[in-house]
Amino acid sequence: DTLEYFCGNRKTFSMAVTRSVPASLELRIDAWPSAAAGLRKWTETAAQDGMTVRHVVSDLVPGAEYTLFRNGARVTTVRSNAAGNVTFETMLSDSQPQTYELTPIPEPGVRWRSWPRGCWACSATHGRSGSNIKMLDVGRDRTYTSPNGKSTRSISCV
Repeated sequence: DTLEYFCGNRKTFSMAVTRSVPASLELRIDAWPSAAAGLRKWTETAAQDGMTVRHVVSDLVPGAEYTLFRNGARVTTVRSNAAGNVTFETMLSDSQPQTYELTPIPEPGVRWRSWPRGCWACSATHGRSGSNIKMLDVGRDRTYTSPNGKSTRSISCV
């Protein structure tokens, strides 16, 4: 009862989902990059309440952290293994579509936050100075220079 999704012309699966019961499970891929970094987004709809779904997402950056969101709410943070895979389980509690996003945490010290109405922001502490990046806009690259002007860092919000 496992479905494997292959992004592009890949020889190995990009994601595998295994259902706990033999009931219909619809899987729709909404966004999937061909590169190891980037947002992965998909929607699942189960015909039966209480279905547990095991996910294995491949092709990730080895040893990187990712945040899993379900319907816009943060579920957990996972770290990919040496092969660039993460494994997690979810329970589909109703027959409504459930949208998942697996978002890479771009670099150490940067924390992504979800704000009301779908706005995204991130904050970071930069170096020894403790300078804070307070807000970034979705889809825009920003360059942050520390107050002493000695260090510059680019961050991309997706």
